[in-house]
Amino acid sequence: MRVSTVQQNIERQEKVLLDYAKDNNLTVSDRYYWEKESGAKLERPQLMALLDFAQIGDAIIVEQVDRLSRLNASDWELLKAKIKEKDLLILSPELPSITGMIDKDNRILSMIGSFLSDLVLELLVSTARKDLEDRKRRCDEGRKIAQAKGVKMGRPTNIELQNKIRELLLDGMSWSRIQKLLSCSRSTIQKVRKSIDDSELSEL
Repeated sequence: MRVSTVQQNIERQEKVLLDYAKDNNLTVSDRYYWEKESGAKLERPQLMALLDFAQIGDAIIVEQVDRLSRLNASDWELLKAKIKEKDLLILSPELPSITGMIDKDNRILSMIGSFLSDLVLELLVSTARKDLEDRKRRCDEGRKIAQAKGVKMGRPTNIELQNKIRELLLDGMSWSRIQKLLSCSRSTIQKVRKSIDDSELSEL
């Protein structure tokens, strides 16, 4: 199970996968692997731990193939080699035709079934990768258009925090104490300090 942000729900994915396994009479390991990582990264600790734990001929169950990979072509080849090393099968609710080829002992019925599984997996991974690239491209294009119209990009300024930092600096408090008190970065304090005229400090 993989999510990209803390807002996404692991429990929902878990229920989908367990229901899928139950509906297809699949025996599920008591070890679940989940992570909060980008699917565009190859070095994902939980994914690597899953591959190490898996036995030859096991299946990896994912809700969607993009939970497994949004990797570029070269990294996908490396991951695929790890999967093939143990003859692992990728199963997913979005691959019902592949699921239908599994017998009660969780074995592929034929070499044809294995070939089709690989073919469909390649297609879905390529689609997931293209979807990620398209989203990045659209974001970049949108950012450039916004910048051309004079829209400021980046995080909005926290005026309330800056005002508090300003007050504490004017009170003579050290930067270290301000950091601890307001849980802010030193760069934020530096930014506020630059906005304070030296004459304001000398009047204190």
